[in-house]
This record gives sequence, structure tokens and C-alpha cells, in this order.
Amino acid sequence: DSYRLYALDKETQKVYSLHETPQYYSGQELLVFDTQNDKVERGRIYSKEQPDATGFETFYVQRDTLYTLNSNFVWAKYVPKRVKDSLFYQQIARAEVAPVANKSYRKASYQDIEYEIVQTYTTAECMYFLVQKIDTKEFQVMTLDTKTGKIEGKIPLNPLLDNPKKLEHHTQDIATGATDNFVFQLKTEKGVYFLKCNATKLLEKILLGKKFEWGTTYLSWGKKQYYGDMDANDTFDFYSIASPSQKHSVSSPDDIYDTRIMEQDEDAIVAFYEYYDGFFSGLKMQRLDKDTQALKGESILLYQYFPVEEMSSENSLSTLKAFKINGQWHVFFTKEDEYFWVKVK
Repeated sequence: DSYRLYALDKETQKVYSLHETPQYYSGQELLVFDTQNDKVERGRIYSKEQPDATGFETFYVQRDTLYTLNSNFVWAKYVPKRVKDSLFYQQIARAEVAPVANKSYRKASYQDIEYEIVQTYTTAECMYFLVQKIDTKEFQVMTLDTKTGKIEGKIPLNPLLDNPKKLEHHTQDIATGATDNFVFQLKTEKGVYFLKCNATKLLEKILLGKKFEWGTTYLSWGKKQYYGDMDANDTFDFYSIASPSQKHSVSSPDDIYDTRIMEQDEDAIVAFYEYYDGFFSGLKMQRLDKDTQALKGESILLYQYFPVEEMSSENSLSTLKAFKINGQWHVFFTKEDEYFWVKVK
């Protein structure tokens, strides 16, 4: 069950975990973790009357109201209604936001949609998404007003990269709250570019190198920005955003496994990762200095278990996410059919 999206409602301090395709997954479509009252509520959002409430790409929550974007290019707004002992999120507004003006993909089948959303990032103001025309090398960034669904901007990217012969998306993540802008990577025949834009224009374009590590996380504090990653060689790796990019590695005292994320707080990089010490497995957290990238203190054990069988994707941790709320980290993950919520100072 690794197909979940997370969002933090900063006003109510609730964390929302939304299944990407509730149409095919009823029961835990939506989980609401109330961090102030230590409560978990279940919600439903998909129904035959609300066909837009599936295929989610990104969402934002403010004061219990959900703002979503799905793969059929429909933005929608939902509010909770109490039904018996659970919540049902009712759609109260929607907007069609297909890349081509006056075209609707709302009821289109998967095969008939000519565009694919390859990366998203949502802030209180902007819902950014990187769109590829399927089976072509044509890319653009689209930006919506998060709360109204109004299209704020479209930036065709090919001309900004001198119409390259080859253009493909290069996967990366963005640490929660690292930027109000949109950052992403695209690869051309020259190499991998770092790109940063706002709703209407490209702000930065840097050729990182002929090759660049896949799946790194963008971290940023004001003018300071770089990519972070964790390696199977048990190192924390950092890559400068420069041409060419330079790598700096820091050894971890732990044996780092597959499931891992990097987040940030005011003065540190905060890494969460699955570990195995030959006996126990589980989850740890390590802080690193944002300036020197050196380890800050020991790693902290968040969860451990004794693996009875060999570790595999079926029994290891997944859907890992962490939010810092009121000075405390709240960490969420699943293992097989159980959901975990760990709090750490």
C-alpha cells in the first residue's frame, strides 16, 4: 500500500493520508491524524456521484477543506460531512485544467488522455505540476491557484532548453516546506538540468552534469540549496546545485535499507531510514548540520522489530512521511497491513 499522499493542515495540525486511488481501495481511503488530541479518524471521499475523487496526483488541506488535483486534470474542493461515525468528504467545487484549452479529460478513459503529470508540488498558494505529452519529449509546467483551481501560468520548457533532441524527466523529491517555488530536473543530450520556476517564469537553470544521481531530495534554507540522498553504502550524500555538481558524503553508523526520506527543519537536515543491524530491523532518525552536513548527535531509534523472515518489499516499511509540528516530529509509515504513528522530540 505505497500509494498514499500526505498533507499537513497547518491550522488544525492534522495530518492527512490519502490513498491515490480510493475508487479501488475502500476502507482506509483517507486517514486523519489529529496530532493535538492523539486521535485518528477515517474518512471516505470516493463515490459514484463523485467520480473525480480518485486518481489523485496531489492535494492540500486547510481548515479541514481538501483541495485536490487528479490525473484527469480536474481540480476539486471537498468539505467533510459527518455520516454516522465517519467522515465523508463532499465535493463542493471543481475546475477542469487540461493542458489544452477547452479540452476536457474529466470522463476520458486512461488511454484517451494525451498528457501525463510526472511531478507535483503544492503550497498554500500554488499547485505546481510538470506535464509531459505522452510519447513525446514535450514538457510544460502548469500552476493553479491552490484554493480556486484557476490556471495561474503555463511554462513550455522545450524552448527554454533550446529545443533539445532528447528530453526526459529525471526523478527527485522536495523536502516539505523547502521552497515556495517549483524545482525539478530534466535530462537532455547535454545532461541533467536543475530547473526552478514560479507560476509564470523560469528562475534558475543549471546543468548539474552529464549524469546525476536519481531520486535525490531538494533541501533549501534561503539562498542555501542542495540535494541530499542516502546510499546503500550507508552514507548520507549531498550534491551541490552548480555546474558541475560536487558530491560530499558523510558516513552513517547504521546499515541503511530501502525505505528512507530526507526532511529539514530550521537548522538541520533530518533523515529517516529503515535499518538492519543483523538482528533487529526498524526505523531510525538522524540529524545533520545544514551548513557542514556533519552528523548532529547519535541516531534515534523510532521503531524496531525482529524480522522473522527475510526482508522483502512485502514485509519492510513503506509510505514513510514525517512532519514537524510544534517542535515535535510526527512520523508515519506502514508495515504489511499495519499503520504506525511515532512521535519524537
